[in-house]
Formats: sequence, structure tokens, C-alpha cells
Amino acid sequence: MQPHEYEIRLAPGMIDSHLHLSEIERKGLEPVAVLKACFSAGLERALDIGITTEDFETRRTRAQSTPKLQLATGLHPATSGSQQLDKLLAALEGQLTDPAVVALGETGIDCFRMYAPLERQRALFLKQLQLAEAHSLPVVVHNRDADTEILAVLKELSSDAVRGIMHCFSSGPEFASEVVARGFHVSFAGNLTYKKAEELRAAARAVPAERILVETDAPYLAPMPRRGRTNHPGLIGYTYAALAELRGLSEQHLVAQVRENYRALLGA
Repeated sequence: MQPHEYEIRLAPGMIDSHLHLSEIERKGLEPVAVLKACFSAGLERALDIGITTEDFETRRTRAQSTPKLQLATGLHPATSGSQQLDKLLAALEGQLTDPAVVALGETGIDCFRMYAPLERQRALFLKQLQLAEAHSLPVVVHNRDADTEILAVLKELSSDAVRGIMHCFSSGPEFASEVVARGFHVSFAGNLTYKKAEELRAAARAVPAERILVETDAPYLAPMPRRGRTNHPGLIGYTYAALAELRGLSEQHLVAQVRENYRALLGA
């Protein structure tokens, strides 16, 4: 597929705070071509998120050759059942020293799929939070039906110095308030546009302006009216538009606010 064949629904200055280029490629799209089309249309930044340490070199090479693409590395909760966690964590700690890395993630807890017993997920999440703190990096948090568990682990930290992003936020206003109070940004994805997401939309109205981010989580969670298709960063404008409407803002105002928020957290 050539770059001009990708649907582009975005405005200059928009930022995608969470996408998975390795997974986009597995879905049959050419990641560099997608990015070139989006950056040409005005996408300002994109943050490529890691779910394993094993594809880091490929992702690092892509980031180094693609201006405006930034890199996070981390171990997704799906790895928490691995019998080689010590090896994976050692590799992760080495990767966190790479100048290309601007965040640790994604990490967290998933009580929907329960990839491993909860205690193993909690332990891996806590260890990565500690690594993020040690390396002064923001952390990108995966939370699936695990509000209580996520907060419990955050409270185990020796300090509240860890900051980061609650990615693909799917909870309600109360949890949003809790994580904002702990210094986190809240990132909204295409599920904000889905019919049954009323509690999520209530949270989107309530989060302080200076803590809002927007993401695709591509290739997953394509927004309405593209739900069910392979998602990519060119579709992020649908989520910006929905969020701007919810908050009674112009799209341009939201774009400027998200840009400021992203820069404040990631120094980009």
C-alpha cells in the first residue's frame, strides 16, 4: 500500500502518544510508509511503545531513521508468565539507558485476560515502576479492569516521584482523579467514540486540561466510524474531534493543549 492510499484524518500539530509499529506491520501495513504519510499531513510526534524487549533493535533503528518518532520500551503484562523474567528485566534495564528511549512502557496489570496470576503481574509492574524511577523516565501504564490493583501497586512505591501516562484510558472519573492526583497524564484513544463508553466520556470531561493526551493504540481500537478496521495514526483526528466536542473546545485549542502536555511530560 502506498502512502497516499492511507486515510488521513488529522490536523497539523496533532500527536499520537501511543502506537505499536511492530504490531501495525504484523497487520499488513508498512509502518514507515504510514508514518511518512502522517508526518507529511502534519502529525507532530508519535511514540512507539514496546511490549517486549526482543524487537528493540528493530524499533530503535526505525526511530533513529524517522524524525518525529520517539521510543518507549517495556514489558507488557502478557510477559508476566514468562519463565525468563530475570533475563527480560536485565535486557530492559540496559535498553532504558539508550538515548533514544524517552519512556518505559508499556507495563501494568490486565485482569481481563489474566495473562498470569495477579501476584506475578503485580510484581512485574512494581519492578518496572522502580526502574522508571531509577532512570527518571515516565512510565506508560496498561490497565484492563484493574483500577484497584494499579492503585495498590502505585502506593507501594517508596515515593510519588514516578510520573507517566495512563494509556488508552477506559475507567471513570473517580479513577481519573486518583491517577491525576498521583501526577499521571490521561491518554484517550478511539474507544472514547464508542456508543457504550459513557463513563469514559464522563472522565474525559473531568480530567484537567493540562493532563490530557490523545493516542491511537494502533493497530487496535480504530475510532468510529472506522471501528473494526486496522487502526493507524492517520485516524487520530477522529478521537481529537470527539474529545474536543466533549470538552466544548475547538479542535485547534485541543491540539495546542495536547502538544503542550506531551512536551511537558516527555521533553519533546
